[in-house]
Amino acid sequence: MQIIIEYIVKYQDDFVSSFLFQKNFPTLLEKGIEVKKLLDSHVFNYEFDLDEWPSTHNNPREELRPFNQNLFMLRQHYKTVFPEDEFIPLDEQKNDSVKVDNSKVYKIKYSLNLLPSIGTYLHKETDPYTKQEISYLKNEDINLLA
Repeated sequence: MQIIIEYIVKYQDDFVSSFLFQKNFPTLLEKGIEVKKLLDSHVFNYEFDLDEWPSTHNNPREELRPFNQNLFMLRQHYKTVFPEDEFIPLDEQKNDSVKVDNSKVYKIKYSLNLLPSIGTYLHKETDPYTKQEISYLKNEDINLLA
């Protein structure tokens, strides 16, 4: 199994490979298989740059936020992940409400940690017919922290 992990890290170092481990990652830990290279790779850490998300901002803080919806819908959810007024993109800030200091603009790096999707988690989605939000547990049979 160690050889397979090394192969994936070397040749398939992308978040798509994380789907291979959704059911068997806890088993790898139980059997004592070394997963350090896997955790240090891009398999569970997806860095992204979306046109719909701002690439610069005047807020220098590092933020950690949850996202419990479909990964492929992330593009449309900047305001869901960052709803506060302090995270309004620079081009949408009103001159009278927020004083923007252009000398202090920072480049933003977004990354998504996919490791929580291995254990049990709450999944939210919108029913396309009723437009109601539905929440349910996924991976109930897998307990990563056990």
